[in-house]
Amino acid sequence: AAADEGAVLTSRAGSATVRLDFSPSGQKAVMWHGHFTGNLSVQNNTSSAVDFIMDGGADMSGSFTQQGGGLYIQGHPVVHAVSSE
Repeated sequence: AAADEGAVLTSRAGSATVRLDFSPSGQKAVMWHGHFTGNLSVQNNTSSAVDFIMDGGADMSGSFTQQGGGLYIQGHPVVHAVSSE
């Protein structure tokens, strides 16, 4: 299962906590392509059989915690400089 790459969870006001519940039956992994931003903390509690893969982004002032399962954070290549020579 994968979450929308255009999704943005953010808090611009006081601190907020997002409690994830990606518990689809029969899935071994869940991918998050969205972004966590702002003044928030993220909590992910899952069974030990479900992995959480995040490849969107996170720019938040709070914390990210996970109980159970595997946590994988991956990035995408970014071109920083290009030479025509």
